[in-house]
Amino acid sequence: MKKILSLSLLVLTMAFHGMAQNLPNSGFENWTNPTTPDGWTIKYTGTLNTVLPLSFAFGAKTTDAHSGSYALKVTPGMIAIGEGFTLPGIVQLGTVGTFNLDMNALTALMNLDFSNINLEDLTQFRELVATGYALSEAPSEVMFWYKFLPDGADEVRINVIATLWNSTTNIPDMVASGTTTISEASHQYKQMNVVMTQTGTSPICDTIRVIITVGGMNSSISSEFLIDEFTLKFNTWGISDHYESRLLIYPNPTKHYFKLGMIDDQVENYLEVLDGYGKLVLRAENVTTNDQISTSNLAPGVYFVRLIQNNRSFSSKLVIE
Repeated sequence: MKKILSLSLLVLTMAFHGMAQNLPNSGFENWTNPTTPDGWTIKYTGTLNTVLPLSFAFGAKTTDAHSGSYALKVTPGMIAIGEGFTLPGIVQLGTVGTFNLDMNALTALMNLDFSNINLEDLTQFRELVATGYALSEAPSEVMFWYKFLPDGADEVRINVIATLWNSTTNIPDMVASGTTTISEASHQYKQMNVVMTQTGTSPICDTIRVIITVGGMNSSISSEFLIDEFTLKFNTWGISDHYESRLLIYPNPTKHYFKLGMIDDQVENYLEVLDGYGKLVLRAENVTTNDQISTSNLAPGVYFVRLIQNNRSFSSKLVIE
C-alpha cells in the first residue's frame, strides 16, 4: 500500500538554529524558475545510497493568483522507485540541503515507521528540514489566501513554528506554534488564518518555520492547493503591549549604557541582548540593579533584552540611538 511522508515531526525534532520581521516572497511574486519560488522550498534533490539520483518536486508557479501576477500551486508527487510511491506535497519556508538516504531510511519515510531507526540514522533526514526564516518576535496569527481542489480525501495542513535558540542547551526552544487543517474544497480564493499558541515565556524568537503539507493517506497527484499572500499579525500579543512592563530598562532609548530594575540580587541570573535578526550580541551573568551595561559596541537600532532568573524569563525592547 502506498504511504505518505510528513515532515512536521521531523521539523520539530531536527530543527536547527536560524539567524527581518516579515516572510520573504510572501505573495510568491519572485521566482528563480517555474519550480523555485524565492525563499521557499518545493523541490528536494539527493541520492539513494550515495549512487542513485533521487528528487521530488511538489509545486510550480501559477498565474491563478489572488493578487499580483503569481501564486504557488502545491500538489502531491510521485517517487519513482518500484511501483512508485505517492508523497504529499511538502513546501517549507527557507532552504534545504542535498540529502543522501539509505534504503532503510527511505523505507521508514515511506511507511512512517521509525521504530527501527536509531539516532545516527535520523541524521540522514536533517537535510530535508528547511532553515526557516529569521524573525525576532513570534506572530500571533499567520494569514493567507487559498484555493483547494482535492481529489478524494486529501487535505491540507499548515504548520507554523517559532523557536529561539538556547545557547545553554544548544537546541531551539519552542516559543509559539499553530496548525490549521483544510479539508473542504474551495474553487474561489478564501482567507484562512493560523492562530498561534504561545508556549514560551516571551514572544521573542529568532526563527519561524512554515510547513505546508498537501495530501493524506494514498494521496492523489490530481489534488491542487493554491496559496497566496501570507501576512503576519502581531497585535494580539506583542513585546510592546504585554512584555515591556515585565522588565524595567532605563534609560530607554539610550546611547551608551542601560540599567535594569526589579532584579533579585540574591539569586543567579544571566542577561542576553538580541539584535533585530535574533542574533545574540551581548551576554552578562549575575547582573545587579547597580550595573551599567555598556552599549558602546552595539549599532543604533532596536534590540530585545532577556533576563533569566529563578527559571523565569523577563523580556523587553531596548532602543539604542
